[in-house]
Amino acid sequence: MLIIRQMMALSTKEGKLLLRDQKALLMLFLMPAFFIVIMSLALKGVFEAGTRHQPIDIWVVNQDRGELAGETLAAGRTLEGVVFRDSLDDQPLSQEVLEQRIRTGQARFGLIFAPTYTDGLRTGTETGLVNLMVDPVVNTQLQTAVRETVAAIVEKVRLTERLGDWLAAAGLDETDALALQAELERRVVPELTAPTGYRQPQRPTATEQNVPAYAIFGLFFIMLTLAKSFLQEQTDGVDTRLRMTPLHPAVFLLGKLLPYYALNLLQVSVMFGLGWLVFDLHIGDPSAFMLVSLATALAACGLGVLVASVGRSEAQIDTLSLFLSITLAALGGLMVPAYILPGPLQTVALYTPQAWALKAYQDVIVRGLTTADILPDVLVLAGFALGFMAVGVWRMKGRL
Repeated sequence: MLIIRQMMALSTKEGKLLLRDQKALLMLFLMPAFFIVIMSLALKGVFEAGTRHQPIDIWVVNQDRGELAGETLAAGRTLEGVVFRDSLDDQPLSQEVLEQRIRTGQARFGLIFAPTYTDGLRTGTETGLVNLMVDPVVNTQLQTAVRETVAAIVEKVRLTERLGDWLAAAGLDETDALALQAELERRVVPELTAPTGYRQPQRPTATEQNVPAYAIFGLFFIMLTLAKSFLQEQTDGVDTRLRMTPLHPAVFLLGKLLPYYALNLLQVSVMFGLGWLVFDLHIGDPSAFMLVSLATALAACGLGVLVASVGRSEAQIDTLSLFLSITLAALGGLMVPAYILPGPLQTVALYTPQAWALKAYQDVIVRGLTTADILPDVLVLAGFALGFMAVGVWRMKGRL
């Protein structure tokens, strides 16, 4: 009985300690719940992309002077899981509008019918009839699937068109039969292209997809170390002694953030350097790459200040940092490519710094854009950083 009473006394004491930090206790339940919801919604796009519930949009520029492009679109619209869109606001789509939509992330695929499309199918031309414009960050499997789907539709229209000629030639001899067999084996495959100024379409490597995503994921873990440092100074009374000095709060904050900022930049050098040395990662424009890295590291440190202002104990900081790291990574496209997320989640992703950082790195590394092109992304990341810091400093009034 004595052992049972002692055990119950200890259990009661530990229970009171757990209940004392109710925020940390609540996060233990909220974090897995949010993670289940977010990842289930995110992975829904992986398994349902190209289905009736989540079709793939293909934007169409029809320059064909004949009628076969229209017949091709009509055949394509009978398929499930693909939607062909040849107009915007009731106006025919132009190539310039298509490129702009791909640049802004509003489109991933564009189909361009050449003016000679109808004549080419009828005369047996195999190249230059139709182009498939893609955003280079789209993974290889999806590119291939869409390309093969379009090729199959074009082939159906071409064979239907030529069938009349073959039937008209009644009584085929051996030569005609061989010609018919050769004709059936030919295919008109869309040529891959990209918006003006982008790198030419190619198979995105796993390194180009994974290194930026996991590098960003690692950079934002600085919030845990930074927030714990603030808490440790408060626990040890260092912040109280600092407030008694004539040190300006801004000087204190910048001086404190500088080492963590430098550590983040060192992380960038190590992680991307590893990708470059081991996997021959294409870095792109060095100045643009450095600008994105500076802005991303600043946003990560800013989020650390915000976490430090919210967390009142080590358990709260640990749980909140882990929660934000995983949830924002999932929403920001670090775990699942943003272009296959359901529509509402793609909108939510715009409110995460991870999504903007990944887009900026992909602009430089995969799309081959320059400093001037990625400045809007960098300014958004800087805005996140300043916003996080402003809220954090406001919440820590009296502690700085």
